[in-house]
Amino acid sequence: MADDAEWSGSSAASSSASSEAATWAVLGAAGREKADAFLDQQMFLAARQARLADLQIEQLRHEMPLQLSHLRWRRFGDFTKSIFEVALGALIVLVVLVFCIMAWRAANDRSLVVDAFSVPPDWQQRGYSGEALASRFLDRLKRIQRHSQSARASRSYRSSNDAKIALDIPQTGISLSEVQHLMSAWLGHETHIAGQVVRTTKGVALVVTLGDEPAVTTMGNEGEVEDLIERAAEGAYAVAEPYRFANFLRRAGRTQEALVALQNLAVTGNGEDRKWALQSWAAILGFQGQSRQALDLLHEVVSEHPYFHTAWNDLAYFNFWLGRYEAALDAFNTDQQILTHYPQTDTDHDRLEFDRFFGRAASDEISGAFADSVRERSLAFETDRKLYAADSLIPDRLLFASALIESHDPKAGRQILAQVDGSGAFIATFDSVTKKRIAEALAIAQLKLEAEDGDWASASGTGERLLAIARGEPAFRLWYYASLAAVANARSGKVALARRLIAQTPGDCYPCLLARAKIDEAAQNSSGAEFWFAQAAGQGPSVPLAYADWGEMLLAKGNLNGAIAKYTLANQKGPHFADPLEMWGEALMAKNRSDLALAKFEEANKYAPNWGRLHLKWGEALAYAGKKDEARKQFAIAAQLDLSAADRNRLRQMEKGL
Repeated sequence: MADDAEWSGSSAASSSASSEAATWAVLGAAGREKADAFLDQQMFLAARQARLADLQIEQLRHEMPLQLSHLRWRRFGDFTKSIFEVALGALIVLVVLVFCIMAWRAANDRSLVVDAFSVPPDWQQRGYSGEALASRFLDRLKRIQRHSQSARASRSYRSSNDAKIALDIPQTGISLSEVQHLMSAWLGHETHIAGQVVRTTKGVALVVTLGDEPAVTTMGNEGEVEDLIERAAEGAYAVAEPYRFANFLRRAGRTQEALVALQNLAVTGNGEDRKWALQSWAAILGFQGQSRQALDLLHEVVSEHPYFHTAWNDLAYFNFWLGRYEAALDAFNTDQQILTHYPQTDTDHDRLEFDRFFGRAASDEISGAFADSVRERSLAFETDRKLYAADSLIPDRLLFASALIESHDPKAGRQILAQVDGSGAFIATFDSVTKKRIAEALAIAQLKLEAEDGDWASASGTGERLLAIARGEPAFRLWYYASLAAVANARSGKVALARRLIAQTPGDCYPCLLARAKIDEAAQNSSGAEFWFAQAAGQGPSVPLAYADWGEMLLAKGNLNGAIAKYTLANQKGPHFADPLEMWGEALMAKNRSDLALAKFEEANKYAPNWGRLHLKWGEALAYAGKKDEARKQFAIAAQLDLSAADRNRLRQMEKGL
């Protein structure tokens, strides 16, 4: 039974499996057909896709250059657009900046504008139109301004018709100059000058008005047109620029008129006018010989205006010319501090630069720094070219020559003197005052050159010539000249004449006290010389000149330690002063310390590289120190430079001994 049951189950299972297999066989045959159809369809589609891709690739191959070209142009367009936008922005900024500058200039404009004059109809027929008269009037104003040279900055003068000559602004029909003038009229402080010619019972009158100021009226005949214009221009300038007009009068030789104008301005002018009036008033008094009154006025100015450069500059120079070297040095130093820290907006820029260099040069000379003075005078001379005509430059050029000689470079100084001597025909065309200034400066430089050469006989004659040229000058200028001539006479053996000359000088004049000491030294009155050196040193405690000369006298007497003590003081007070360093070296050589002298000579060479005697003594010290090759080099340098006859003989002896 069991077996039958098992067989029966197996048979059923087998039947079921056969039926399923048959079913899958039928389905497999149908699926393969569909699969084949699907594959065929997919292959067809793939072929179509490949064809489409081929077509797209072909299209892209043709379109790619065009697209690349388009992208390039688009990129270029973006770039040019950016440039345009930047340029437009920069242009807008520039326009705004230009108009801001124009507005600032307009707001600060203080110009005088000359309008066309009103004239009778028949004057126009004779060629005297309103425009022509205004142009002549403007020319006179400019001429007066040119001859009113001053440290004070001036106003500008122009014709109201100047706006017609300018660059046109596109699409506006007006010019930049016209815009500037319109802005000046709106924002600035222009003063218009109008003129009118009217007939009177006695001739004609030229009436000139300056803004709200009272009219200036000049009377004359109809045939005196040029004289009318000249006097009207002077009257208008006196109203517009009272300080500079006074300066014009002074430079024109009308000194008393200038003094009256300045005195009135000092009383009626505003604060700025008053300070300039007092300063110029003091200058006139000083050059008239009233130096004490001039100093009083200048002290009044600087007490009211402690940062006023021009007054401090004048104060320094008047003290310098009076021989008050300590006060001059203080004023020069104060002035240099003012120029460094306090802008002088009311002073001409070129004049400020000239004063800066010229003041340093004078201060350097007081301190014995003559090489520094040479450099500063050279800079001052270059600035001077911008300010003055050739006739004013020659005296400054001669001052430069004097500084070169005092820095122990006589060869360079001699070249300048030769150039001036060769300009005799040119100098002959100058006015008498300028020719006198040139003659004085030339005599001073010549005297210093002869003193440097040790030619005291010639220096004595030049000193006498200098005093003759300067006759009639203010006393304070004669004091310095007398001190130069007195020393030259004393060293040439004319001690009595020297004493008579120096007796004219006061007891508070530093170079005069030095001259008194040198006269006593020449007269072998050592105690008298020491007294005067001490007086000078007491009056100028910051000035090294007296100590250097004092040391030279002690060195000549053989008082080596005393000389070195004076040279030490001189070097402390004037570290760029070559003379005490060189003589200190000579004193050390006399003490058989040539090894120590070398350092002094080397230091002195920094401040007097063209000093023949310095290189001679330097060579001697090197020879004594056993450095013969170096000694020969110094002797070779000395041989090319100026030496006195005695030093030239000494050089030959030393060269033979090597």
